[in-house]
Amino acid sequence: MLILVQATRASKILEIGTSNGYSTLWLASVLPSCGRIYTVEVNPQKISEARLNFEKAGVSAKITQLAGDVSEVLEHLTERVDFIFLDADRKAYLSLAEPLFNTLEPGGLLVCDNAISHRDELADFTLWLNKQNNLKSALVPVGKGELLVYKAEVEVN
Repeated sequence: MLILVQATRASKILEIGTSNGYSTLWLASVLPSCGRIYTVEVNPQKISEARLNFEKAGVSAKITQLAGDVSEVLEHLTERVDFIFLDADRKAYLSLAEPLFNTLEPGGLLVCDNAISHRDELADFTLWLNKQNNLKSALVPVGKGELLVYKAEVEVN
């Protein structure tokens, strides 16, 4: 995933599902100095744990933690991003699809984790993606599978 962040020259990242901040730390390690990660988590204990991990790693200045249900957080997020890492409740992805892709800049990339190991849970989301003319996706068999979704700058037929 780090290579994807670097290859897309991402400077604004949205992470859905912070947990203890492990992935956030890796993402922060390849961001430019002016880069920013917005990471969303609903569990207060995990938010606190992640905050401590960010402080210990010295990357807190690059990270904005957003607490709450992702659907509500997305309603108030005014910043557009060029990279989204999606690693949360897969059953909610379909209901989040439009707000997520409205937040993603044209030319941006969404990476959906565990796309092979949880293929059944992603079926409706994948069907929705395949119907969008401005989105192109590829399933990469790395780890438990990464679904890469590119948002075209213009509608692709």
